[in-house]
Amino acid sequence: MHPSPFRVDVEQARLTPFIGREHELALLKQTYARTVAESGMQLITIIGEPGVGKTRLVSEIRAFVEDQPDLALWRQGRCLI
Repeated sequence: MHPSPFRVDVEQARLTPFIGREHELALLKQTYARTVAESGMQLITIIGEPGVGKTRLVSEIRAFVEDQPDLALWRQGRCLI
């Protein structure tokens, strides 16, 4: 995997199959497509209990965005409470 241009501190290794969050990933991909089509911006908040796959979901959408031909500016934050 090549270094991410997003400079985030989320684990980038995807060693296990992505299972059970396909619907959420599809929604994120649709949001990305709408953002590109409208030349706009979106704020996405991913929340959930520990261990439900938030980090993995972010990793999957980031990989998807990196593979797209359009330049995307990505800002990411984390709340530890």
